[in-house]
Amino acid sequence: MIRKQKELEDMIAKRIDKHALDIGRTSGKARRRMAAYLLSELQKLDKAKNPEVRARNLQTMTKSVLTKLTAAGYDQIADELATYHRQTEETRKDYYDEFGVSPDDIDLSRLDTIRKQAVNNVYTGKLLLAADLKGLLKKYESGKMDFKAVTNQIQQSLNTAQNRAFTIANTSIAACDRATNYAIGEESGVESWTYMGGIIKQTRPFCRAIMEGRNPNTGEAHQNKWKTKEIRELDNGQGLPVMENAGGYNCRHSWVPDLTDLTNNKGRER
Repeated sequence: MIRKQKELEDMIAKRIDKHALDIGRTSGKARRRMAAYLLSELQKLDKAKNPEVRARNLQTMTKSVLTKLTAAGYDQIADELATYHRQTEETRKDYYDEFGVSPDDIDLSRLDTIRKQAVNNVYTGKLLLAADLKGLLKKYESGKMDFKAVTNQIQQSLNTAQNRAFTIANTSIAACDRATNYAIGEESGVESWTYMGGIIKQTRPFCRAIMEGRNPNTGEAHQNKWKTKEIRELDNGQGLPVMENAGGYNCRHSWVPDLTDLTNNKGRER
């Protein structure tokens, strides 16, 4: 069972990675479309000889930024994210039988909150990007930035937005999986959890401490077997609940139910 459990966790981690990369690709396509549009329009404006026409066209361009972002495909990011959230929940079905619980008995209400917050973050990201782009275009219009400077800054803003979309996707999809995992474990009667995910060069000190048998907040020795209450009290330094977000943004680790707790499993007594 331990081996099967590890294989399932590895499979889920790879699937989460794939979903996040898919979101990154969708965001990348939207970024390229938006960059192509802005660059093309700015090149036309840069060559315009009539200053009044140039100013009028630039103002029109600035006002249409949000509409153009939508047309470029930025709303598709939120749609795909919602789909991947549902697929991630489905992936945990193998756990229901193993832990002796019925899907009908699992409280997954927390997932709705995670999903809504993630989708809101995507839309907020679009609004922030629109505001940033408008600000850059206004600086170009006022002469505070030349053509080269504004196009470079636009590319940076679009790249930042793409990275933000990936982080939102990666973090929220993983959080949905952990929340599902926790709900199943809680219903089955599990009281202890093991931190899984290994250690690599980029592993955060928070995660490394747990994997190495220490409390990441106190430095004291602690077996990698944690009670739910203890996990709730941990602070990953990023303001995110540790049970659902582990080490924080883009974290690859997860809390796995300790199977030894299933001796008195209320799920298996049904």
